[in-house]
Amino acid sequence: MNRAKATNDPSMKNILMGFSGGPSSRAMLQLLHQYTSSHNKYGELKILFIDESLATEDHGDHLGCIQKIAKLYPFELIIKRIEEPMGSKEAFLDAFNGLFLYHLREDFLSSLRHSLLVHTARESKCSMLLLGDSATRIAIKTISLTSKGRGFSLPFEVAAESSCYEGLSIIRPMRDNLSKEVALYNHHTQLYHPSIKSILYKTKPKASIDRITEEFIAGLDSGFPSTVSTIVRTANKLTPSTNLAPGIWCPLCINPAETNISAWIDSIAVRKLTSSPALEASLDTVAELLCYGCRTSWQESKGIALPAYAVNYSEQQKSKRELLRNQIADFLLE
Repeated sequence: MNRAKATNDPSMKNILMGFSGGPSSRAMLQLLHQYTSSHNKYGELKILFIDESLATEDHGDHLGCIQKIAKLYPFELIIKRIEEPMGSKEAFLDAFNGLFLYHLREDFLSSLRHSLLVHTARESKCSMLLLGDSATRIAIKTISLTSKGRGFSLPFEVAAESSCYEGLSIIRPMRDNLSKEVALYNHHTQLYHPSIKSILYKTKPKASIDRITEEFIAGLDSGFPSTVSTIVRTANKLTPSTNLAPGIWCPLCINPAETNISAWIDSIAVRKLTSSPALEASLDTVAELLCYGCRTSWQESKGIALPAYAVNYSEQQKSKRELLRNQIADFLLE
């Protein structure tokens, strides 16, 4: 927020806040309102809620609850559905139901969610995207993402501020607050938040990597209260790799990609990426652009169809490479 306050550029003052309806984002919404009410330095402020009921099979009136909360604030509410990046409900359900492991479903939903957040921010001409990750959530993500082979993108996914996208800064204002502190704040300020189910609702502690990590962190923190803060302080020291591929993103998770990732993976891999009939024509291009974490997940998913945005991006990159190759063809030695 201070960054937007310090600039006179109007484009820096449009803000989109990701609102999940959970305790942390509920507290952030209230704090954002209090701050902007006393600082007339901003343009449009919007909140985005992503409806994941198709995945969670939650048939409660959570949309009504979200709309009721949004009416308390002078911000525009935008509602998107988690299946939108797939193009249709049928395509989403085919892909989602084809993932038999919970951690694959979590990663799949996370990629779609991130895609919607970034796309909506750009579509709304917002230069700042606020996410409500608490310190506890940051600690869980740090351990779970590392366990999934996503350490390369970790500095972007847990940073207080990330500017990996041109013209868009992703900021996590709640990352210094423990989930217990957030719960106490909501209780004392009487902030209501709906109970929205996740895909891990009523699952066993060992149902997925994220669930195991959550139980592990909670168990340690109960005996050693400094556990979360220690992990978060360690995560603060992470810096992006110097081996970033400029202007190239993983088609699926939309995180910055590593230079020559395909060659590096081939040198250490013991199995090849399996083919999918839905993506047979563009398989080579998709495979060489996927980051290590997404490639590993796709292998375990038996090559289900990727979201439409991922296929489109891969085809665009393939066209750019062919165009560049044609432009320099006369200068290449045979």
